[in-house]
Amino acid sequence: MKKTLLSLLLLSLSTFTATTATAIYGGSLFSVEGYKESAIVGIQSVYGSKMDICTGILLNPTTVLTAAHCFDNINIATVTMFKSLNMNFDRNNQMRIYSNQVTVHPNYYTSKKVSSDFAIVKLNQIFTGSERLHYPTLLAETDADYYGVYGYGFTEYREHSILRKVFKTRADVVPSIGEEFLTLNQKNGQGICSGDSGGPLIVAYNKIHYVVAINDSVLGPDNSPCTGTGLFSKIAPVMSWIKSNM
Repeated sequence: MKKTLLSLLLLSLSTFTATTATAIYGGSLFSVEGYKESAIVGIQSVYGSKMDICTGILLNPTTVLTAAHCFDNINIATVTMFKSLNMNFDRNNQMRIYSNQVTVHPNYYTSKKVSSDFAIVKLNQIFTGSERLHYPTLLAETDADYYGVYGYGFTEYREHSILRKVFKTRADVVPSIGEEFLTLNQKNGQGICSGDSGGPLIVAYNKIHYVVAINDSVLGPDNSPCTGTGLFSKIAPVMSWIKSNM
């Protein structure tokens, strides 16, 4: 099985497309109405003529939680964060991110453990309309009937940069490679893919949304890596670190 990190690695800018097709990977578009209150953001890093896409979640007006590997090359890249449904065309609500705004989990660079693949971004200003957003709560418990998966990554049609969603159920949960992960079966063609790194795994209890994990990586075959097993890094092991950096 091949382990694929979910950031969109060095994709040519010339491949940007406009689309209304369904995805995250086998999912559906995020609704315009729902997005008005959503705290999900897109992250774009540009390396000359190449780019990298990630996803993140605002925990409050100035704090974004995402994956550490999204910033492996931040010192040589232009990194921009977007609050939009479509990063290809809606570029009005955006801001530049600098390396001194990013705090990576201390174990990430020392051990390269995927379980420490978390980063906090502190914004210098808030996005327009942030006062209307519904910020999620962090939750250590991951046992749920339904899981909401969100991201700007690749679809089954090789499209990207448009926020999409898919819902997984308790039946999709499979044995994990470690207690720090929640692992979901994507063999039905629905789940996370390249570009969804750092996006939230959300559960809802009594109409309140909770982040229980973030999108991390996929274990899948070389010929179809996004239809394998999705790995989601649990919030529980790093809860105190996240709260101390909010």
